Amino acid sequence: MGAPPGAYPRVRGGVQPDVYQAVRSRLDRDMHRAARRAGWLVAAALLLAVGWLALGAWQAHRDLTSARDRIPSLRAAVEAGDTAAVRALVGRLQAETASARSSTHGPLWAAAAAAPWAGDTARALQGVTATVDDVARVLPSLVDAMQALDPARLMPEGDRLELSALSEAEPLLAEADAALTALDARGPGRGRVLPALARAQSDLQDDVDLLRKVVGTALRASRLLPPVLGADGPRRYFVGFQTNAESRGTGGLVGAHGLLVADRGRLSMPVLGKDTDLSETRSVTDLGADYRALYGRDTELWSNTNLSPHFPYAARRWIDVWEEHTGQRLDGALATDPVALAHLLGVHGDVALPDGERITADGVVHLTEWEAYSRFDGRDEARKQFLVDIARAVVGELLDGSVDLRELATGMRDVVADRRLVAYSTHPDEQRALEDASLAGTVPVDAAPYAAVVVNNAAGNKLDYHLRREVVYELGPCTAGTRETVLRVRLTNDVPEGPLADYASGRGDLPDGAPFRRGSNKLHVAVYATSGATLQTASLDGVGKAVHSGQERGRPVFVLPVELQRGQSRVLTLRLTEPAREGSVRVPVQPLVLPQVTTVVDRGCPAAQRRVSTSAALTS
Repeated sequence: MGAPPGAYPRVRGGVQPDVYQAVRSRLDRDMHRAARRAGWLVAAALLLAVGWLALGAWQAHRDLTSARDRIPSLRAAVEAGDTAAVRALVGRLQAETASARSSTHGPLWAAAAAAPWAGDTARALQGVTATVDDVARVLPSLVDAMQALDPARLMPEGDRLELSALSEAEPLLAEADAALTALDARGPGRGRVLPALARAQSDLQDDVDLLRKVVGTALRASRLLPPVLGADGPRRYFVGFQTNAESRGTGGLVGAHGLLVADRGRLSMPVLGKDTDLSETRSVTDLGADYRALYGRDTELWSNTNLSPHFPYAARRWIDVWEEHTGQRLDGALATDPVALAHLLGVHGDVALPDGERITADGVVHLTEWEAYSRFDGRDEARKQFLVDIARAVVGELLDGSVDLRELATGMRDVVADRRLVAYSTHPDEQRALEDASLAGTVPVDAAPYAAVVVNNAAGNKLDYHLRREVVYELGPCTAGTRETVLRVRLTNDVPEGPLADYASGRGDLPDGAPFRRGSNKLHVAVYATSGATLQTASLDGVGKAVHSGQERGRPVFVLPVELQRGQSRVLTLRLTEPAREGSVRVPVQPLVLPQVTTVVDRGCPAAQRRVSTSAALTS
């Protein structure tokens, strides 16, 4: 007989209800305890991870700070030529940068770098430590190159450069250059990072760019100098000493010239002469229809061989004249001026003329480009010989091996940057190397924003010694692929009151006996514009003017004669329409006596309006 209803309690899943509730409660308590323990474990792990990352960041900061503090000692050792000290400091520095890199890399850092938001900072710190360590790894090659280029090895005989030392340094510099170029292309990370770290990234990139530039320059020199200095036999170069008190496109009228001979690292200048020695020889070099249309027939005259600012044109014509005059073939040409000589005298010290007169860095420009005209007024041959004597004294001192190479390199830096030493080679590979090294004095062929103001003295006097130039280049916003630009050129004839030497202040552009105001000047002002630019209006002191238009190397050129009385300022304004193209804004400066004051205002172009992103860079 079966059990009566209610004799047994109901069950769920075969378990009595009170047992079920007891088990469930126990499980809930156990799970709650486990969750709390797991939470504490996760929190502890996160705190440990954050602490580990913070410790790594602190260690990296400590190591990088220590490495940074070694830089002054390293720089001093390099300047002193103490290779042993340099190697020891580099070794310590490498250990510190490797430690900093290790402290910010590994699985935990990889996870942090992959995290949102905070990952940018982690990646940035990793990028900084990796970049610094990679730079440190380049240093041993540079130390080896430094040892190869030690002045004691580079100039063992005082007046001769040991070209094999340059060849030995070349592969070491090439290795460093390749590493730095790859590093520069990679660059440190970017993103949402702490401001201090962002500044460190920017400063580091600037340092890498500078080091890459220095190493690249040294590499080009190690490749270029051996053949140029006669490693395979004598080389001969024309040297033009420009008088930029009478302006020409490349700087100034060639008042004196020399023949520079390089033979297996030894330099000599067996010929130094006056401009009159070559004035009867005409240049027959044909530089094309554009050149003839722009400058006319008078360019055949020796005094007009360098009207264009593109130095290779002048160099080819000088070489042509020299070969026509002497029958001697040349390998290239150089040009320099008294301002460059002043820089070199600042490195070397005073030199003495045969009569005992001292030529100083502070006085050589005024002496050669102004005082000499009053001292020898009416005695042109004596004045010309005086200038040749100065050139011979300075060049002789520089070539006798008594100049410290490090100081000479320092003195040459500004000379090259200001285009006061430019060079041309008849050997195509060497000419390309000169162009890469910014030594060729070229008018570039490209589409980037460009404005060069070039003056040529049309009065046949020396009053450009007192010429002041102010250039303002305003680039407007871009619209439909073009932009409106304005170029304002203020020229001031700052000739002082008082008597003037006839030769320095005459007007060779006027008929003999024609009246003129003493101290007046006349210039042909040429503006070299951005490729593809068109002229809308031109005015002089607010009055509209017609200009002579031409082109050179695919670049539009606009020319206007400007007469300047003593003390007068005049303003030339050109309004142009230019293509909206990317590239650094360049305003190269013609190397005259007084510096040019240059201002660039670039209102920028949205990327969508450009064919190619404009950064503001300025040479002044």
